[in-house]
Amino acid sequence: MFTKFLLKNGPGSPGNTAKVLIDQFNQLNQRILASEPNEIYTHILTSRIMISHANSQNYYSRLYDLDKIMEFIENDICTLTFLVLFSESETFRTAVRPNRYGDSSFDIVTEVIFEVCKKNSWLSQFDIDKFRDKSNKICRLHIYHF
Repeated sequence: MFTKFLLKNGPGSPGNTAKVLIDQFNQLNQRILASEPNEIYTHILTSRIMISHANSQNYYSRLYDLDKIMEFIENDICTLTFLVLFSESETFRTAVRPNRYGDSSFDIVTEVIFEVCKKNSWLSQFDIDKFRDKSNKICRLHIYHF
């Protein structure tokens, strides 16, 4: 239970990152007034890609077609959050992918992201199972081959 609390509220945690992305979405939406959430998600991703060039461990360089990525995200803030965390953090990638013993934090991390997004935003489009399916595809690098 304490682990889940830290994953929701700790600095740099998946829950904290979800809150930051939701806040960033709301601020951009007030300025841009986009007709679709994906328009704002594109702005968020492109700005994070530019900033992350200093981090050699990011996976953003493997993302080629933003239109297909936005299609994959399907206006879902949970999926965007998972993609951002997976693309930016080697520690996150290691934690959510099974290790040689088959252990991973995938289930608890996806549950935390899902709960935080559902609580703080209307942008959560999927149920937990569909979100986990999308997250699993990200973990298997499916999205990085578009």
